[in-house]
Amino acid sequence: AWVFDRAQRRVYSFRLVSESNSVSGEEVNGLPAEDISEVDASFAESAILSATKSACWIGDVIGERVLLVAEDGSRLGEWTDLEDLGHLVAGTASTGPLQAESWALVRSGTSLIYIANTSMPAQLDLPFDTGIDLDVDAVTGHCWVLGRAAGAGALATFDREGRTILLWEELPLMDTFTVDGVNRHLWLAGSGEIWKTAIDEDEVVRLTGFGQPVFVDIDSGAR
Repeated sequence: AWVFDRAQRRVYSFRLVSESNSVSGEEVNGLPAEDISEVDASFAESAILSATKSACWIGDVIGERVLLVAEDGSRLGEWTDLEDLGHLVAGTASTGPLQAESWALVRSGTSLIYIANTSMPAQLDLPFDTGIDLDVDAVTGHCWVLGRAAGAGALATFDREGRTILLWEELPLMDTFTVDGVNRHLWLAGSGEIWKTAIDEDEVVRLTGFGQPVFVDIDSGAR
């Protein structure tokens, strides 16, 4: 598990230890001290965390940088000068820490970047004015970006080469979404309702009656 402590301006990783496996000795927040690692970095105000296999991507918003860190807190990579860093999400290439990949919105949501294999970020142009949220399809590895253009909502999908795979325009304005790649569905939330729409078919189910949905996440059922 990974946690950002705003008061201490630090990020910690720790193994989840059950009561039956706990050991005697010094504890930190109820966990054995030897099970907690401190990331070799401090953060001015806020940090975005997105875990992947044996590592975690950390977005340092004020510092305008992205870090890739291992479970023991050591740095595997660092990318700087990322202006107005926004949403950050880990990709699917997670066979090992050095094969990790991530996507992030920068420049107040006007640009999308892709980082992989400790290389320089690839900057991708968005086909609409502003990106406001993003998620990755765990099956295909494609990155979905929710955006806005000319007073309407939009969705675009990118592959690892930066090509636009799909573009949906003239959608209702939504605030957040998540991708269920296993069942090939998108879930969008905003404007007092939640949409469930099939990725590959023209099918939309509206769930109404919500006051102000601000977050949606889905258990795909995959094990």
